[in-house]
Amino acid sequence: MLQFLPMGRFSKGNSIEYAAFDRQHSFCGLCGKTLIRENFEKGTRGAWTAHHVNGDPTDNRLSNCVCLCINEPDNCHKFAHHGDYKSDFVIPPSQFSYFYG
Repeated sequence: MLQFLPMGRFSKGNSIEYAAFDRQHSFCGLCGKTLIRENFEKGTRGAWTAHHVNGDPTDNRLSNCVCLCINEPDNCHKFAHHGDYKSDFVIPPSQFSYFYG
């Protein structure tokens, strides 16, 4: 049976998202800004969301998950999609300097 998750979610209860957050030692995968665990998908300081590295929203493996900041002016998640979340084009995995913290 297929399990449908909200757009952008990797796992029910966000276990994969939080595992990626821990792997990155609370740093944004692109810019290195400090993220706050409790501010997942919130519009406050340290806000972040999970990003599918290879652009495939059905590939919900931890190895395909990177945590990115979502507040302006940086908004690395938006940058990762070249400014358009509907774009299939994403930046290459080699650009995620803080993938491992």
